[in-house]
Amino acid sequence: MAFQRVVCPMDGSVLSEQALSYAAEIAEKFGAPLVLLRAFDGPERSARMIAMASASEPMGMIDARTVDAVEEAAEEEEVSVHAYLSAQAERMRERGIDVEAIVADGGASDAILQEARREPDTLIVMSTHGRGGLGRLVFGSVAQEVLHQSDVPVLLVRAQEES
Repeated sequence: MAFQRVVCPMDGSVLSEQALSYAAEIAEKFGAPLVLLRAFDGPERSARMIAMASASEPMGMIDARTVDAVEEAAEEEEVSVHAYLSAQAERMRERGIDVEAIVADGGASDAILQEARREPDTLIVMSTHGRGGLGRLVFGSVAQEVLHQSDVPVLLVRAQEES
């Protein structure tokens, strides 16, 4: 099977970047475009933060400054997300890889699966923390969810913590 496209989810962590080197090698080998994907639930997160703030206030009332501060923080984070992906994409372009950077609105696993299904012969390359048992139960696992729901091949790279 020849991969026509490689999707590499990036969450901004050093651990997620470990999968990028594998994704880049595969994209180079197959001459396939590399898609760097970052899920960002900015508006949803802002709404949750405002709701939590209002729950802690008497009679559920919050002032406009709090709402403005939450919205401003979400906007700043979105700018940061775009800058991060752009920098990663530029590194890949310098290697001669055809790359596209996508910031998807919503949850990580849904965004990854949706992007992977967009075109046939896609490969997902992503890192996993390798948590098992209680760690996976408490923190969940985007990688596990993608692996179980994906109808395209998934390469999981077990991320190594730097010492």
